[in-house]
Amino acid sequence: NNPPMQLRSLCMWGALCAFQCVIETILATYRVIHFMNGTEPRRRTWDGKEASTTTLPPGQKPQGGWENADDFSRASVVVAVTVPVVLLVCAVVAYLVYADHAEERQRYFQENQAWLAPNYHT
Repeated sequence: NNPPMQLRSLCMWGALCAFQCVIETILATYRVIHFMNGTEPRRRTWDGKEASTTTLPPGQKPQGGWENADDFSRASVVVAVTVPVVLLVCAVVAYLVYADHAEERQRYFQENQAWLAPNYHT
């Protein structure tokens, strides 16, 4: 009467992917906003020093956007946007597997209703 353990594991994986998708979407939004405004947090090297030593003159606003960014910043934005999309696809696939199993189970009980006890197929 209970779903198999593999289905439970797959459903839990899908639920965790859906939750992680929400968190990653928030973080991706944060990264994209800072990227477009040119106000990304400064990266540090392995010894704790700032990787970028360029400073803006007083009164000059930072330039954001795709054309003014370095390769690392572009790659980090692409990854930050791609991760929630992949997690959403995983969550949808897990739900579709669950829905297919529920539909198959219901169809099985309807076809074999005469052979089952009256209260068994709830």
